[in-house]
Amino acid sequence: MAKIDISSTALEKGIDLAKEFLGKLIGPTVEEAGLLMKDQISLFRFNNQVKILKKAQAKCEKNNITTKAISLKLLCPLLDFAALEDDDDMQDKWANLLTNMVDSEQNFENHVFPYLLSQISKSEYHFLDESCSFTIHENSKADFKFEFSAKEHRATIFKLEKDNEQLVNDIHAENDWNKRSILNRVLRSNQDEIQNLRETLRFIQYHKHSLVPVPTSALDGFEIQNVMRLGLLKSETYSSAELTRVRIIGQELGSSTPRQGLNLKYLDDYHYVTELGLRFFEACSERKAGGDISGG
Repeated sequence: MAKIDISSTALEKGIDLAKEFLGKLIGPTVEEAGLLMKDQISLFRFNNQVKILKKAQAKCEKNNITTKAISLKLLCPLLDFAALEDDDDMQDKWANLLTNMVDSEQNFENHVFPYLLSQISKSEYHFLDESCSFTIHENSKADFKFEFSAKEHRATIFKLEKDNEQLVNDIHAENDWNKRSILNRVLRSNQDEIQNLRETLRFIQYHKHSLVPVPTSALDGFEIQNVMRLGLLKSETYSSAELTRVRIIGQELGSSTPRQGLNLKYLDDYHYVTELGLRFFEACSERKAGGDISGG
């Protein structure tokens, strides 16, 4: 059995090789900076944190944001995760997240957002950015349509209620039984219509944001799985079923026994941004003065 060399010379050579390799990974060699491995990594993390803090400060000043204090339980993990990000574009997302969390007019103090941003790649974030922007745009159009429809329903309900008030007065004043019977039928019909319209309004209120399918061709399969693992995207499979005539083996020709079977058709998988995905996108987007969201 070979002996393991644990002499000081062997350890020093091992450390030198590790330092040289680390230097290639993070830019200038450790010797050029005159620092130990731990110090080099600490400096790398510290520089990234400073960049992100400066970006966040500039965004607050540009958009006239009044800042508030947030708990260290939220701030420390955010800065720890952000410290490993050296891509300028993604650093901007970290700065947006920090800005929104310290904005006194926002309510983004959620501990899961820093974790989510630390777990997502640049390409995955850009996909989410485009998907959320598309979903918000489509939902805004749906909002307009639903609100227009709701406005018409409310106006109809108001008119029917006024008509019913007059019908009640007419019924009490009418002495002819047949005419009173006709007026009562009209009253009940109006009451049923009002109930149906109110049910429709409740449906509009709770279902006005229909699911908007988003294309996923920009991502590889493992990237889609990661975004779904984080709960930012969900998938639904659609299929159809129909009854079809089938030949049953051994069945005599001309038999009167029904020969039908269930034919299942697989249609497709559709992907949708979740509510968490939309909220996460808002938390990582710059909110301009006036409340508009800028993704990018």
